Amino acid sequence: MLPELPTGRLQVWSKTGTNPGFATFRNAHTGDCLTARGTLDNPVVRAQACNGGIGQQWRTDADGMIYSRSLSFALEVNGYTVGLGERTGARNQRWIHKIV
Repeated sequence: MLPELPTGRLQVWSKTGTNPGFATFRNAHTGDCLTARGTLDNPVVRAQACNGGIGQQWRTDADGMIYSRSLSFALEVNGYTVGLGERTGARNQRWIHKIV
């Protein structure tokens, strides 16, 4: 049996513009921002207090991909973990953007 995934506001992120071509994602429940951290050899993604830094700036494309401005990696899902990886265009790097 698979573990139950959290529902509700923990999974809702609002997208706002920061710089031309880039956006910030803020969690609806915590107010934290999606943040790329680490190095090219060990990239990670975390929810952290918003600071407007380059690690919190993301490019979104019509194909559903989300790229980190600071590390140039794609946001991806591996199992039950969200992380960053080299851009391959695989299904685990495609995200649904919808207006609520």
